[in-house]
Amino acid sequence: MKNRLVCECFNIWTDDIKRELENGAETFEDLEKSIRLGVMCSACIADSKRVIEELKKEIGRG
Repeated sequence: MKNRLVCECFNIWTDDIKRELENGAETFEDLEKSIRLGVMCSACIADSKRVIEELKKEIGRG
């Protein structure tokens, strides 16, 4: 997946999400806690969940 901005509130990019997944995060909720994904305005939640699933497949965990 090409690196792109997912969460404007906290400047979270797909590469940030991928790194967290590679380091053991499993769910959107894990990423809420670790990098604060989706906790401010929540506009990115639907896209974030799609990105997480796609990245999990990409790294062989989905």
